[in-house]
Amino acid sequence: MARQWNLLIVDPLLSMGIVAFVLYEALPLFYKALHILMQGTPLHVQSEALKQRLERIEGVRNVHYLHLWSLNEGEHYAELHIVTNCSTFKEVDTLWLWIADVLHREFGIHHSTIQFECNTCEDESLIVQERGLQWSVKFSGLLLPPCEGDFAGTGRGKRLVLSSW
Repeated sequence: MARQWNLLIVDPLLSMGIVAFVLYEALPLFYKALHILMQGTPLHVQSEALKQRLERIEGVRNVHYLHLWSLNEGEHYAELHIVTNCSTFKEVDTLWLWIADVLHREFGIHHSTIQFECNTCEDESLIVQERGLQWSVKFSGLLLPPCEGDFAGTGRGKRLVLSSW
């Protein structure tokens, strides 16, 4: 029928239009998937704004080694180091809950691993010694590493890692 009306050009034009439409719809999805696969920072989170917000929390002196990524459009993860002036596990536990709430409520980050660094660990009695090994201490349902010496010889003081997984 196209030969009768001399419309042989219609088929290639329609094909090109369909290709353009498919590319128009598929490329944004491809870029989103590529961003997630490359573990890019969630698009809705500004790293510097998150850092500044956390540093405004009482007890937080510094935030560094901030790593944000997504596993899919709804699951966002954070890993960060917090320098704090908290001196007891109870204070650190309270600070951790506060930070986890801010990450969840204000930034949509539901899974976080936070490493706390402090200059002093006043209550050394929390470290359990058994057969020359130091064991972790159970506190508020969280398994905590013992508070020990200078962290990796960096002069940063003690460390404590908590996770909201």
